[in-house]
Amino acid sequence: MLCPTADVLLFIVHCVFPNGHSVVLCTTYFPCASLAVDYDCELTECLGFTEACLNMVDYDSVIVLGDMNFECSLRNRGYRMFKDFCSDVGLKPADSLCASNIEYTYHQEFTGNNSVIDHIFVSANLTNKVKCYSAINEYVNFSDHSPVACDIVHSTFYDKKFSKCCKPANRRNNSLSWHWDKADLSLYYFKTLELSQFLSAPTDLLGCECGMFKCVQWSKINEYYDSIIHVLQKSMYECVPAVRSNFYKSFWTEELTAVKQASIDAHNLWRLCDAPRSGLVNKIRLESKYKYKLALKQAMINNQIELDDEI
Repeated sequence: MLCPTADVLLFIVHCVFPNGHSVVLCTTYFPCASLAVDYDCELTECLGFTEACLNMVDYDSVIVLGDMNFECSLRNRGYRMFKDFCSDVGLKPADSLCASNIEYTYHQEFTGNNSVIDHIFVSANLTNKVKCYSAINEYVNFSDHSPVACDIVHSTFYDKKFSKCCKPANRRNNSLSWHWDKADLSLYYFKTLELSQFLSAPTDLLGCECGMFKCVQWSKINEYYDSIIHVLQKSMYECVPAVRSNFYKSFWTEELTAVKQASIDAHNLWRLCDAPRSGLVNKIRLESKYKYKLALKQAMINNQIELDDEI
């Protein structure tokens, strides 16, 4: 369900695990804190919409997470309003349930200001299941926000009989693109040979005669054909990498690859230097980051212009 308020983003999903345990997952983007009356109205609408959704379904647990645009302090009006909502629903802040050393989840490069405004709240029945809570800063991130991660270990989320996942034969569909140029062909040939040894060729059909207008052995032939296709597909699933069909953008160029790699290298160097927020290393990181963002944006614009010209 999506919140109808235009200025905020609120997405709510009801998940049911194989054993019947249900969890309502709410991802949020609350309005920016303000002294204006509109702020109270928008936040109240968000919280009211969330509570209305919760009243529509039966659930065992609730997890609310996202950019809430306030720190968990009673000095913040937004947090005080959300705290009342948590009391009604029975939510607890996940970072208070385990050791957490998060310094910030939002950093503004221009002013150097830091704050913790991204949070995860969980139902009371999950409080003793939270094992880890952290902000992820290991990767190149073009947002001012750092992703917040929370490990919840709950054995009742699944039954033991579902612990071994069985992958269906049609798990790879037409939305995926197979990249044979990146495949391990030697392994593919070996797997194909290994699996084909279990095939049983219908050699008895060699002595059969079909009718003039109809083959009476078509079912056996199709069965053998399908078994060959299954061997080839199974080998392909294990040896050939696949990505979404739109994984590689039409506007992508070697120049973008180089600029992106430079940004990644600068970020890794910045991490090795203990992530300084000033100095030469930080300047290199920011310049590489903005150069990549600008190049990517310009490539997308140029691609759109070319598409418009073709139309």
